[in-house]
Amino acid sequence: MREQEKSITLLGNQGTKYPQDYAPEVLETFVNKHPDNDYFVKFNAPEFTSLCPITGQPDFATIYISYVPGERMVESKSLKLYLYSFRNHGDFHEDCMNIIMKDLIKLMDPKYKRILLKLSGEGLMGNKSFGMSAEVIDALARQIKDVHDSGVEICVVVGGGNIFRGAREASKGMNRTVADQVGMLATVMNALYVQSALEKIGVSARVMSGIHIPAVCENYIYRRAVRHLEKGRVIIFAGGTGNPYFTTDTGAALRASEMQCDALLKATQVDGVYDSDPKQNEKARKFAEVTYDEVIARQLKVMDTAAVALARENNIPIVVFAQTGESSLADAVCGRGKFTIIKKEV
Repeated sequence: MREQEKSITLLGNQGTKYPQDYAPEVLETFVNKHPDNDYFVKFNAPEFTSLCPITGQPDFATIYISYVPGERMVESKSLKLYLYSFRNHGDFHEDCMNIIMKDLIKLMDPKYKRILLKLSGEGLMGNKSFGMSAEVIDALARQIKDVHDSGVEICVVVGGGNIFRGAREASKGMNRTVADQVGMLATVMNALYVQSALEKIGVSARVMSGIHIPAVCENYIYRRAVRHLEKGRVIIFAGGTGNPYFTTDTGAALRASEMQCDALLKATQVDGVYDSDPKQNEKARKFAEVTYDEVIARQLKVMDTAAVALARENNIPIVVFAQTGESSLADAVCGRGKFTIIKKEV
């Protein structure tokens, strides 16, 4: 019997026993034959029931489960029996959903449970030369919601170049420390706008800043950030690292490392990493995959060297994709779209 068949005992078994209370032990998995491909597995349960702990009456719900598998996948019959086991279990649906999520994560260890999305400030302008485009930010919020609804935990880092660029102003004679501090404030403004766009469509979001402005947003505290993710909230990190001389790319790599993200997704104006600027050179060659070392050695200007080196040190793949399109983020997450992956080995 093949390895994946040894782990499956319920499928095809005529003597199925239906559990009468919460039974996570019935869940079974099998080997994913395509672990190198990122794709969604979806399962809908339209007749989920549990007992209200107050009234003892059944509560009905429809559950949508979606995940990107890693090495293993959940076997569907065992999943049906597992969900059936809640029929006589007394708990609110909100608690049941969190129990199911944690059980499945523990069972399968899917590839992308948590990501960090890096958005450039310029990408928020749309066709404007300055400021924010409501249409662009609303579209990005919808994309974030789609991925978040699939069960992926999402952190976001937003740049501030649509309002102020510290390095550019410093080159004109402005004190670099002060210039970078103004740039950090610009990222807070963008983060608050993105938060508002997410909350408008029903996504709970928190802005956490590397600089101390408690009247506007929360200070970044590692354990509090983890708790926000566990509660299903999107975190928008603002204020960079809280220190001058560090770019928001480096801040993104730092937060991705701290939050133990499975991938850093960088949204850009082009669909990946090229050996030269594709907007200026029509013969520019695109990389499907490229190593951290090659990005640094060839000075491929997708992220600054410190950011790439930090991602390399913590073995966090960087997925570079174009933010245009209605589903470009979801496509990048599940491996359907056009993108480049920066990783340790190719």
